[in-house]
Amino acid sequence: MKPVKHAVTSGVLGLVVYAFRGDPAPAVSCLLAGCMIDLDHIFDWVNNLGLRRGTLSLFNVYNHFDYETFEESSRDIIYFYVPLHSWELMIGFWSLCLFYPMGPVITSAFLSLTLHLYLDQRYNRVKPLSYFFIYRMYKRFKTAALLDSQR
Repeated sequence: MKPVKHAVTSGVLGLVVYAFRGDPAPAVSCLLAGCMIDLDHIFDWVNNLGLRRGTLSLFNVYNHFDYETFEESSRDIIYFYVPLHSWELMIGFWSLCLFYPMGPVITSAFLSLTLHLYLDQRYNRVKPLSYFFIYRMYKRFKTAALLDSQR
């Protein structure tokens, strides 16, 4: 899913949280967490492409621009790490909340992270287990082994 759509969905979730809580802090944490999780794509970009390409190529690697002037595409990503995009991490976050209740700001951030991961899982062209970090490790993080050509 594209970053703009994540920002919109995280913002809408933040508005829903604001409507229920009446406090802007949890709403802002929804927006920020839902967008900041994508920072792990920078790690993949540098690992796969190095620093030899311009910053704008980061966006096109994940097909955010359709302009022909950008040569990079998702085929240039040989390894798919994205460590923050893992269901194990979400399970750990929610287990932490279960055993040690968090405040509304942290809980809202976890909610937004979970929504982000669900939307990525649902709308990205990957195999069903690809958002489990252990599965990606098992597949040696190779993008070709994680993509679903059927979707």
